[in-house]
Amino acid sequence: MSSTEHEHLARHSTVPTHVVIVTTSRTPQTDRTGPEVVARVTSAGHPCTGPELVPDDAGEIRRALDNAIDDPSRRCVLLCGGTGPSTSDVTADIVAERLTRSLPGFGELFRMLSFDEIGAAAMLSRATGGISGDTLVFALPGSPAAGLLALDKLILPALAHLLHQLDRDDAPASSPPPAASGITLEQTGGGAPPADPEAPAARGWKAAIEAMGGQLAPDAWPSLPAPLCDHAAARNVFERAGQSGVVQCGDGRRFAAYGFPDLLRPSSKVLLTADGGRGEFVVALHRYPDPVGILGAGAPPPLPTPGSPVGPAAEHRFERSPEDVDATLFAVEPTALYFEQDGRIRSWDGREASDEGTPAQVGASLVLRWSQR
Repeated sequence: MSSTEHEHLARHSTVPTHVVIVTTSRTPQTDRTGPEVVARVTSAGHPCTGPELVPDDAGEIRRALDNAIDDPSRRCVLLCGGTGPSTSDVTADIVAERLTRSLPGFGELFRMLSFDEIGAAAMLSRATGGISGDTLVFALPGSPAAGLLALDKLILPALAHLLHQLDRDDAPASSPPPAASGITLEQTGGGAPPADPEAPAARGWKAAIEAMGGQLAPDAWPSLPAPLCDHAAARNVFERAGQSGVVQCGDGRRFAAYGFPDLLRPSSKVLLTADGGRGEFVVALHRYPDPVGILGAGAPPPLPTPGSPVGPAAEHRFERSPEDVDATLFAVEPTALYFEQDGRIRSWDGREASDEGTPAQVGASLVLRWSQR
């Protein structure tokens, strides 16, 4: 179907939008950008909430963005501010972390349009945009002129069309592709080319499954555990996997495996979680043998045991631990440990602890990141 036909189908669509202003210096009384952006979106026929003002703080920006993405009544989030080259400008970086798919053309076209108005200074902008789950997200400059330029020339003319493209049902595969390396698997969507017969048979995620004493079982349909089903952002990541299957172990344990883009290639990103039930763990199998994942009951090695204190793990990993912290591990990565304290998740990289957000927000962010790399 042509873009003209898609635009015709989407012409009367409305896109519920939320506006976040990233600023430390402005207040609701002095901010001009937020009201002007909201008014422009509303005048284009889209319901709009905000502006919500948050400081130039990575944790606060993540919280505001994750809350907006998790709200099913919002399909687009506009963040204004924090897209410059300064070390304090972190909005573009945080948005990039949350994107399932990027739209590089947005930033490219915006800088081209800006060049016509401000010259070489346009290259300093790191404005970016893309898709997080089923939500459109754009990081815009904080100045009213730049924000309205992006809205008028790029975002608003294409917003309904973008949502229409996003909501189209993916065409189901006509037949499952052949399995690789002697492993039988059931495919639940998305075609994929046959695996390379010359590829090593036991690398990454395949080596992890072998170490578990498991195999991908045929004719078995996985289901997400309830905690992930209850969290829209994390659920969207798993639902967009190219293939999924059940890992059946000799001791009777069953797990759900989700492949990005498939469960054939040695280079695929594969996430393992509980097959239904109340399991809360997620393991990044492709990071094997590094223990990478969210801890929870029933998780296979090499993840630490749920309830492990952060202190000994930090001492082992970084030869030092956070001061005055009595908490248990939430998740582990090669370069950071995550622990819960007072209902918030904090990360520890061996030097300092940083607030990352609520358990649900951080869990969704980690799942998204692991599905991509």
